[in-house]
Amino acid sequence: MAVSQAVVPVQQTNVVVTQHEVYNPHATIEQLGTIQIPVQPDDTGPPPAKKGRESTGKWKGYDSKRVFKKEWEERYAWVSAVPEDPTLAYCKICGKKIRAHKGDIEKHQKTKRHLKKQTTSDILADLIPISCENLDGTKNNDIESNGDARVVPPTAQVTDGQQQIIYFTESAVDSAHQAANTVIDKLVEKYHQRRLDNLKIEHEAILQLYKDQLLLSQRETQSKVEADSEKAQFEREEHEARLRFMQEEHNARLKSIEEEHNAKLRAIEQELLFAQQEYEKKMRLLDVQLSSMNKL
Repeated sequence: MAVSQAVVPVQQTNVVVTQHEVYNPHATIEQLGTIQIPVQPDDTGPPPAKKGRESTGKWKGYDSKRVFKKEWEERYAWVSAVPEDPTLAYCKICGKKIRAHKGDIEKHQKTKRHLKKQTTSDILADLIPISCENLDGTKNNDIESNGDARVVPPTAQVTDGQQQIIYFTESAVDSAHQAANTVIDKLVEKYHQRRLDNLKIEHEAILQLYKDQLLLSQRETQSKVEADSEKAQFEREEHEARLRFMQEEHNARLKSIEEEHNAKLRAIEQELLFAQQEYEKKMRLLDVQLSSMNKL
């Protein structure tokens, strides 16, 4: 077991402060000339350091020694070094700085944002060829070994009224990404325009359908009104005919009653006349009898 010692020179005698009592039978003269003072071990010490993102203990300083490796550029084409900080790596697709560690790079490679942008860049790399020509039509061979592509603007003078266009991209992936955004914006704009046209056509078709339904409803209403009018006219004529028939029947009944009444009156008159004749006849007969009796 190692013993920590602190040597304090006092004139010609060395004083050794130890945490445990030491006895060595094979001590030398110099060791015997020292005074050993046993002291109790001190439990108090500096407070434990707070754990941060970096490793502590025997791993302290390990993260700070991690630097970007050139072999990662061959394995991961979308990664490049950061000149001002070798402990970081730069993602060309996402435009984001990450720690120069293989695990962090592979973890970033599996993120949704990186996969989405990488898929778009791969699709457009097959569809849209990356041009390395200058504005004047000459080829540009100034392509760096790390994959960066820069298009140098022409040296020709630009006249007034013309617009000078300068193309500058950090890498071919960024150029493809910008082209992807342009194509996607145009596709989205065309999609929305076609959607608006389809909505307009659908709206016109629905409006025409509503007009046809309204016209059909009006025609049905008009035909229904005409049918109701004809029905009412027929019912009115039928009612009038029924009234005329009832009137004629009533008149015929009144006429028959009147004729019957007249016939009864004539019969009564005849009976009265016959009774009067019988009465007169009886009166004459009675007068004759009275006169005959007077003569006797």
